[in-house]
Formats: sequence, C-alpha cells, structure tokens
Amino acid sequence: MPVAAGPPPDVAWAAFNSDDPPWVLNRDDIQWLPEVGALRAAAAREVPVLTAPSTLPPGARVGRVSARLVVALVPWLVRKRRRRYDTLEASRTDLSRRLRLA
Repeated sequence: MPVAAGPPPDVAWAAFNSDDPPWVLNRDDIQWLPEVGALRAAAAREVPVLTAPSTLPPGARVGRVSARLVVALVPWLVRKRRRRYDTLEASRTDLSRRLRLA
C-alpha cells in the first residue's frame, strides 16, 4: 500500500491516536457497520430498565442466599452453644470456612 501524505482517511470518522497506524480502515469493507444503528437503539431502549432502582432484590435470589446462610450458620451456632470448639480461633475458622463455602 502506498504511503499517503498526512493523516490516514479513517482518522476523520474514527478515534485513533496515531497518524501512522499499521492499517487503515475502509468504511465500505466493515461488514457489521450497517447493524450498529439497530444495536445502539436496542441498547438505548434497555438502559432505563437496567438502571431503574429496585426496592428489593429478586425474591428467588433472596430465598436461595438465605437458605445457604442458614445451612452454613445453624450447625456452627449449635456447636458454639454446646461449647464444641476448643478455642475462639477454632470457632472463627469453622465459621469462616462455612461462609466461604456457602
């Protein structure tokens, strides 16, 4: 490809940081470019839904997380109340492991 004087033609329509790129983009050769308008419009329609504030998280997730925490914490609490841990460090270690796995 011959070297053109001045900045490459794609600098006029795209954001490149170099006047001496390893390639030059030709708009007519970009196959996906005609679909960009529709994709941007679809994304713009989704923004209000995705950014709308929610007062509560989805119910199923709250239930699932709560159930996992109960399964992890109840056995630890029973052992702690029955004084099954030799040291406070052993209790914390077991609790940390259970929460990490949950």
